[in-house]
Amino acid sequence: MTLEELKKEYNNILNEWVVKFCEKHGLYFEDSMWVNDGFNKIVEISDYFISIDDIIVDLTTEDVLEERDFFSWYDYCLRLKTIDLDIVTPNLKSYKANCPIISESDIEKLEKAKDNVKNAELLFKAMLFKYKCNE
Repeated sequence: MTLEELKKEYNNILNEWVVKFCEKHGLYFEDSMWVNDGFNKIVEISDYFISIDDIIVDLTTEDVLEERDFFSWYDYCLRLKTIDLDIVTPNLKSYKANCPIISESDIEKLEKAKDNVKNAELLFKAMLFKYKCNE
């Protein structure tokens, strides 16, 4: 097998994983595209950016709890990362196995605290601007 044939076979196998993922979740494979020509193994499907590793985990592991599916994990992690990139989030396999997660009420408290910080920063900048302009 030539390197070109090997690459084509590899890409076909990756696409098959994506097809199975799309079938499982009611998505359309036709709406998917590989990011950076697939070199980083990230695929965009319906505005979701998903690694092939997470697709394989999703297809090969069972959800311990029904509410702990792929999309609830994706949304949970995205929500926490919008609060702060340094918040540690679980990998998909651990999430599906019912690992401990931050409670909804604590997430809401974090979001409120972030909003308070953002508002305080805006107020500080406005006051600072006022006093700088009076010089």
